Amino acid sequence: MNFSNTLQTRKKSFFLNEYLHRDLLRAAVQSKTERGEQLNALMTAGKLVPMEVVLDLLKENMIKNA
Repeated sequence: MNFSNTLQTRKKSFFLNEYLHRDLLRAAVQSKTERGEQLNALMTAGKLVPMEVVLDLLKENMIKNA
């Protein structure tokens, strides 16, 4: 049994998308929006991005890809 293939099949069956916070943060920074600039400043300074911001990015992405 190949676990990786089984997981991929289940993801397709249930229409699950994989969301990685680093990808969401990277996309936000690359968007050059005000929020992206703020995130870039935080991360460049080595500070943590607030969980509320990460959750907002996740929520927006899930709605966009629903």
